[in-house]
Amino acid sequence: MMSAMAAASGEDEQPAQASKYFTDFELRKLICGNRPPIRLLKASWILMQTSPIDMRQKLERASPEAFADDTTIERCIGEVMEAAGATKSFCCWPGIVSLSYCWQSKEHPDPRCEQLSLIQGYIRWIMANRGKYGKEPDFVLFIDFFSLYQGARTPQEEQLFKEGLYGMDVLYGHRGILT
Repeated sequence: MMSAMAAASGEDEQPAQASKYFTDFELRKLICGNRPPIRLLKASWILMQTSPIDMRQKLERASPEAFADDTTIERCIGEVMEAAGATKSFCCWPGIVSLSYCWQSKEHPDPRCEQLSLIQGYIRWIMANRGKYGKEPDFVLFIDFFSLYQGARTPQEEQLFKEGLYGMDVLYGHRGILT
């Protein structure tokens, strides 16, 4: 039986909360489905960009190919789960990368493509290492401005934004995701 102190502190919930960083259940709720709260960008698509990348709403209309399809998402989740269970001390080069950087302006995080250039170099490096380990070179990225709805949102987009915002800790804290 749980003590009153443990119940009040929520100690029994800690293992359940921590499990979201080792399983695929919460991850799937965030990135799978017809219109998920979070959309992941294909690394190969980012490599081809030479101008500032638009926010999610505009990307979905103008460049839907920027986002990973269901097959790619499933492959990448499999790699994340493989990495989460790895006992090796080296990086397993999982299929999902979460990236965070300081925004250069309120309107757009990278209006002059300075970060894009750095991200492209990082992507090339990861792709080369994935290839060395026999993995499909392409992978997916979570980058908040492009993966979550931004700016003026419809009521449905606002709900998805909140779900993504409250759940993105999984993308930053999951054992199998490279951050």
